[in-house]
Amino acid sequence: APAAPTAPQDKQLLGEVVKVDVKTKTLVVRTQDGEKTFDAAKATFSGYQKIADIKSGDKVAILYQEKGGKLTAKLVANHAAMMKAPPAPGK
Repeated sequence: APAAPTAPQDKQLLGEVVKVDVKTKTLVVRTQDGEKTFDAAKATFSGYQKIADIKSGDKVAILYQEKGGKLTAKLVANHAAMMKAPPAPGK
């Protein structure tokens, strides 16, 4: 059955962190389409322990939803850490 039209689709983007606001838990990320602001209050982090670990200049991959013009990050992953991750050990 097709998904209900009210459920926003997860989107993904790769960008460079411009600004991190720990107080409001928002991230400003520069992408090919310009700067976007994400609400990361409920996001999970990969390659970071918490939002305060994210620095401007970091390359991040973000999984997010867009609803009513607001971008809500679900996952914020450190792109460099993803690239450096060791392959899973073989048996």
